[in-house]
Amino acid sequence: MISVLTQALDKVIGNSLDYVVEKISKGERLKAEDMLVAMMALFREQLRRIDEMSKRIDVTNKRIDDMYKRFDETNAQMDEIAAEFNKRIDEVNKRIDALTEQLNKRIDETNRRIDAVFQIIGDAQKTLLELQKIMLDIHKTLLDIHATVITALTKQ
Repeated sequence: MISVLTQALDKVIGNSLDYVVEKISKGERLKAEDMLVAMMALFREQLRRIDEMSKRIDVTNKRIDDMYKRFDETNAQMDEIAAEFNKRIDEVNKRIDALTEQLNKRIDETNRRIDAVFQIIGDAQKTLLELQKIMLDIHKTLLDIHATVITALTKQ
């Protein structure tokens, strides 16, 4: 019953889609019903593709099951190899840890030196600011003296 209904629906959608395609080729404006027919045809095509894909997936699943059997055999061999590699990796990690510790010590020492340089630069900046203030005071004093001398000379 469902098969007959599906075939009838496919035929109706096919005929309706032909009508919509004809309207599109004539450049006519599509109505909502036409859009619905186009969408139904699209859905029908997608369902057909899904059915085909499901069949392919079933075949692929059988092949995958066969491969899993081979993988299990290969995994046993790989476990042995992995154990050997893990031993080597542990040795390398120990060497890396030792190098990391040495590098961290060097970095800490370098950071201490950088901090000392920044302290010296900060002190130098403070000294420069103080010198600038002194120079401004001297400049003001010289301007005052200059003004006094000019005033005295203009009074004579």
